[in-house]
Amino acid sequence: TFKCRYGKTSSEKLVCKDGSLAAADRRMSAVYYSEMAGAPAQTKSALRRTRDVFLAKRERCASESCVARVYEERIAEIRRIGDQ
Repeated sequence: TFKCRYGKTSSEKLVCKDGSLAAADRRMSAVYYSEMAGAPAQTKSALRRTRDVFLAKRERCASESCVARVYEERIAEIRRIGDQ
């Protein structure tokens, strides 16, 4: 989760101005940190590595619906990685 006052990218600005996207960001963050807690090193590494891919994908979005879809995909991905 990032602080909106520091939001610089176009996708961060979209998240900050849309309550449902902000909620999706908080949900994704909660799932991420929940999976990180107590996870083996290999899982933590995979979660960190895929985070950069998620951020790049989110940044390519030009609409709220795209950002929302990317968040849902990321939440599912985090859960898949955590289940391995």
